[in-house]
Amino acid sequence: MKIGDKVKVVGGNNEIAQHTMIGRVGIIESFGTKYVVNGRNTMEVYVKLHDELHCFNDYHLKRI
Repeated sequence: MKIGDKVKVVGGNNEIAQHTMIGRVGIIESFGTKYVVNGRNTMEVYVKLHDELHCFNDYHLKRI
């Protein structure tokens, strides 16, 4: 994945109502911290969805 890629949300983080984002499509704006979750390397991905910026782990997104 890289900045400018179009992605579809296939999962969610722990934000309130995050599950409502599943299935939406947006554009990657930037990347954040890299870390490990349950033994899995991941990083924060900031995605612009409907003029708002949302943060997801990379494994919650699918490049389309």
